[in-house]
Amino acid sequence: MNFVSFVQAVTPPILLHAVRRLRAQWNPPAENPYGWSGDYASWAEARALCTGYEKANIAEKGLAAALAVKRGEAFCERDTMLIRSPRYEWPLLACLMHVAARSGGELRVMDFGGAFGSSYFQNRVFLRTLGQVRWGVVEQSHMVPMGQKHLQDEQLGFYATPAEAWSAVRPQVLLLSGVVPYFEKPYDLLRELLAYPFDFVIVDRTGFTAEDRDRLTVQRVPPDIYEGSYPFWYFSLTRFEDCFAGAYEQMCKFRALDRATIPAEFLGLFYARRKG
Repeated sequence: MNFVSFVQAVTPPILLHAVRRLRAQWNPPAENPYGWSGDYASWAEARALCTGYEKANIAEKGLAAALAVKRGEAFCERDTMLIRSPRYEWPLLACLMHVAARSGGELRVMDFGGAFGSSYFQNRVFLRTLGQVRWGVVEQSHMVPMGQKHLQDEQLGFYATPAEAWSAVRPQVLLLSGVVPYFEKPYDLLRELLAYPFDFVIVDRTGFTAEDRDRLTVQRVPPDIYEGSYPFWYFSLTRFEDCFAGAYEQMCKFRALDRATIPAEFLGLFYARRKG
C-alpha cells in the first residue's frame, strides 16, 4: 500500500470530503462557456448578447436531420443532432399513451414549437400501434413551408398558428416540449394557448429555479450542434403551476432529460382538464 492509499484508508470520510471541497475551491474547474448563465433584468438586455434563431442554416440543418430520420438512417433527432440508436423519453411517451388510452386509441396532438416533428418521429414506433394519430406541429413561419413540402403526410402536419392547428387537428392534448422558456412573455403565451379547451397538457424539458423565482438567462449552444445563443427563462415552479390551477389537475411531475448549468432542474408536468 502506498502512502496516498494509506492516508485515504485511515482518514475519516468526512475529513476527506472537506479536503476535496477545499481543493476544488483552490483549483476550480474551467468555466464551461456553453449552457445557461447570467441573471438578466430584462429581455432586451439578454437579447443584446444573443444571435437568435434567425440564421437560416439552423432550420436547414434541422430539416436535413428530420429527413434522415424519416428515411430510417437514424432513430430520431434532437436539436438538429442525429441519434442513431433507440432513445425514448419514457415519461413523455407514457403521457401520450395515457391520452390515447382515454380516447379509444386515438391521439391528436398540437405540438407547439415542435421543430420538424422531433417528438413525433422519436415515438412513431409506439404511435403506429394506435388506431388514429394526428400530430400538428406549430412552428415559425419560415419553417412551416419546409415541413409541409418535405415531411407532411396524413398523420404529421405543420401550421403557422395555434388557430390553424386547432381547426385542422382538433387536438386533445397540447405538447410544450422545451419551448415556453424561449418566449419574451411566457405567461402571456400560456394564457393564449390555454384559452383552447385541451383535455390534456404536457409540459416537458422546462427549467425551474432552485430559488423558486423566475430567472432570465442566456443559453449558448455548443458549436458541435450549431452556433446559436438565446434568452432563456427558468421559472418559479409555484408561479408556473398556478397558470393551470382551476381548469387543470396535475396528474404527475417527472424529471426531464436536460441538465441545468445553474441552480435549477428540468421537469415535465402532465395535466388533465377538470371535469365540469
